[in-house]
Amino acid sequence: MMHLPDLNYARLDDITGGDPEMNGELVRIVVEDAASAIDALAAALDARNTESAASRAHQLKGMCANVGAERLSEAALRVERAVAGGEWSAALALSDDVAAAFATLQTAAAEL
Repeated sequence: MMHLPDLNYARLDDITGGDPEMNGELVRIVVEDAASAIDALAAALDARNTESAASRAHQLKGMCANVGAERLSEAALRVERAVAGGEWSAALALSDDVAAAFATLQTAAAEL
């Protein structure tokens, strides 16, 4: 199995019992869910909707942390904090980090 960058395999193995097929399936499910969450986050950021943006960033952070997708989880956390602080320019800039982390996870997950 290919090792994905920015993925905590110990966390993933805790969930799946170390089953490589289940690891791949779980990561693919998270990638699908994260795509929707990222789209919703982008819309909330564009609308400067504090409640929705914070909620979407928090949702993304949690779903990624649960499976060990640490880089994407940390990027979402930074967006969540920027939104909470009313720092919209920073939140929008940080959303690029979310997109980059997602692209890395998405590309590599396709090879699991």
